[in-house]
Amino acid sequence: MAAQPYWYLVTCNSEQLEDLQGVLDDLREREFRAGRYNPVLRRLDFVEPAFSRQYRAAQHDSIMDAIMDAGEEGTRSILDIQEIGTRADFGVAAPLPRAALMQLYRSEHPTEKAVRANKDFLQWTAPGQCIYVVIYDDAGEPSHVLFAGRSFG
Repeated sequence: MAAQPYWYLVTCNSEQLEDLQGVLDDLREREFRAGRYNPVLRRLDFVEPAFSRQYRAAQHDSIMDAIMDAGEEGTRSILDIQEIGTRADFGVAAPLPRAALMQLYRSEHPTEKAVRANKDFLQWTAPGQCIYVVIYDDAGEPSHVLFAGRSFG
């Protein structure tokens, strides 16, 4: 099976950005509890409103149990990403490079509208890796974080 893309838009203010690992951990826990991961749901739809309707509740005792049960395919979700880092790596969410931000959005501070209009950020992800983008409101303040990646296979 080909690597499956995934993405999440998480509301986040400037204070929360100081603990981006905490934001990631909260997202992972939310998605685990909702059961939005393989093998509970074999395929996930990341477009609303279908995304929010996909709720099966966790069917494993822990995120690690879900990851182990998913095996080589991975969970096809943010559960496969354990940490925030500065460079792309297996199981790591790294910032989308500045050059990519400029190429995609012509700004280092993209708005939600710009990101929703151009999902080419997925071209910057490799299987088992994740990128993140801080998204800004019209006043130039952080409002969201986008986490996007590709499953293992």
